[in-house]
Amino acid sequence: MTRFDNETINKKIRGFFLEIVNDKFGPEARTFDDHTDLSAIGLMDDSILNELGVFLENEFYIKVDIKNMPIERFCRIETAAAFVAGCLYTQEHFKFIDTTKEKIRGFFQKIIDAKYGQGEMTFDDNTNLHASRLVDSLYLMGLVSFLENEFNINVDNDDLAIENFCSVDKVAAYVIAHLP
Repeated sequence: MTRFDNETINKKIRGFFLEIVNDKFGPEARTFDDHTDLSAIGLMDDSILNELGVFLENEFYIKVDIKNMPIERFCRIETAAAFVAGCLYTQEHFKFIDTTKEKIRGFFQKIIDAKYGQGEMTFDDNTNLHASRLVDSLYLMGLVSFLENEFNINVDNDDLAIENFCSVDKVAAYVIAHLP
């Protein structure tokens, strides 16, 4: 996914509105800025909203159900841009969480495969690997080393409790909470 800064998002949305409004209402309708309520001055209708939804999906790769959202989110360039930035941030955040969990899952899977044979034992992200005896307490030191190297975090000795590191979900939550 391409990263977009706020200025680029605003510019792209402003360009969309300028082009659409010019096509629909002529060049004299181009007197608005990022703060103008386009619906209040008659420059926003259902067809423009629908086209905006298609534009956002094609340009920023986000799926927006505009028909079921308040028009206030999209009738100003600044609010539409803030909405897009929020969606993009959320996508990046969830992608980061997924990637983090994938790495942690891989760490645990290697330990379990070494103990039981490759592919013999499976687990979910919320499985308590210690309570289910898939791993023993010896894994904790290797896990700490892995986390510190892989995610550039420092695991505090006070945090070294099995409860903090017993599942993929718990380890991922710990990592995210302790990122620099």
